[in-house]
Amino acid sequence: MKKIKNQKGMTLIESTLTIMILAIGFLPTVTLMQSFMKKHVVPGYETEAYLLAKDRLEEVLVDKSFDGFSSVESELYSTDVVTQNGMNYTRTVNVLEVSSSDLSTPEVDSGVKLVTVQVSFDVGSEKTIQVQSVVTDYI
Repeated sequence: MKKIKNQKGMTLIESTLTIMILAIGFLPTVTLMQSFMKKHVVPGYETEAYLLAKDRLEEVLVDKSFDGFSSVESELYSTDVVTQNGMNYTRTVNVLEVSSSDLSTPEVDSGVKLVTVQVSFDVGSEKTIQVQSVVTDYI
């Protein structure tokens, strides 16, 4: 094989090897990007979900303040979908009248309600954030 003086450019074999080396180096980069997304982007969505849950809980507490204890009922708060920064969040409110002694056993006319606001969103797998508060028939 005769060598050409002052050869410029790359041969097909050199080009193929370069592409293969770049492709092999690109795989760890993709893996790092996925890891970055899980560690840095998902917590941002979780924070947004928490803020949406707290916002709805504040609405319930304001309603109780203005309209009284009897106005705090699950049926009054419909499930809604909120879109923020390209993510859909589903908010639900559950109100359960509970025993004042353990705050978990259902008890009618106890004067104590457990309000649970749940916000769900999907980032490849469904995530749920939940906040709770207790409201009473007392001051």
